[in-house]
Formats: sequence, structure tokens, C-alpha cells
Amino acid sequence: MGTFTFDPNDFRSVSYYVQQEIPAIGIALAKRKTNFFDYQNGTYVARKGYLAKWNAVIILQIRDQFSLVRFVNPHTNVENFGRVTTGWVRSSDLVNPFPPASKQ
Repeated sequence: MGTFTFDPNDFRSVSYYVQQEIPAIGIALAKRKTNFFDYQNGTYVARKGYLAKWNAVIILQIRDQFSLVRFVNPHTNVENFGRVTTGWVRSSDLVNPFPPASKQ
């Protein structure tokens, strides 16, 4: 997942090309700061990392009240630009980024 900050014709925009396909079931935004969890022996255990509010993720799997997500750090001004983090987050902390289609 990349960032889509600029219009396609803006000189600062970036074109993306398929390099690898990853089976996913959805795209979501973190609606608040939410911790990453590891799934160990049937239990979700909180770990150090977290998503910040409005971070965009790909949902890979849903189990119980948690979603397995993949996050790529889009910020170019940080040391870990492009770093991929995968982990479980509470599904209730995620929202659909797409508005519902209007009924006409």
C-alpha cells in the first residue's frame, strides 16, 4: 500500500507498479492509536509497536475480534521509510476508508 497525497498530474506524485501480489481481504484506516498484538498459544499478547490514528493498512485475515494487518511506513523523512510491519490489531479500531455508495 502506498500513499496517494498528490493528484496524478502533480510533479510530486509517484507511479506505483505491481511488484508482488499479497492476498488481502480489505483496506482500512486506524481510527485511533492501536497496539499491535502477537497471537501466541490462542491468546493475543500486546507488543511494543502500534498504529497511529489514520494509518492505512491492508487486512490479511480476521480472527475473533482481531484483524491481521500489514502496514508500510509511508513517511519519507524517517529512518524506517518503507518498513513493513505485520501484526494483529483490534478490528474495532479500524474503519473503512471508502464512503458508502449513494443510493439513487
